[in-house]
Amino acid sequence: MGVSLRLIVVDVSVREGEQTPLIVLINPEILHTEGEVESEEGCLSLPGYITTVKRAEKVVVKGMDREGSFMEVEGEGLLSRALQHEIDHLNGRLLIDRISRLKREFFKKRFQKALSRV
Repeated sequence: MGVSLRLIVVDVSVREGEQTPLIVLINPEILHTEGEVESEEGCLSLPGYITTVKRAEKVVVKGMDREGSFMEVEGEGLLSRALQHEIDHLNGRLLIDRISRLKREFFKKRFQKALSRV
């Protein structure tokens, strides 16, 4: 019988300019959030689309590492945003699910127009 796993991989080392290791979390769960910040965000699922999104400024996420040991990751800034973004995907949410109805309608029209050119 198969095993149901939820998995995220986060690498913010390029943007942060630090030697941050690749983060692999199995069955991640947000334990704690703090603050709120609004920032521009994009998504590989929606190429070329960037919008402003509100997210928690800091998060604590628990999950298992690749060896099956439980761990917690504390993130702020880009790491916090990336963790929340990837966990949203596991929960079936895309970036456009976090924007206003008006922005979402504008996105849909723009996306349909782009599809008609293909």
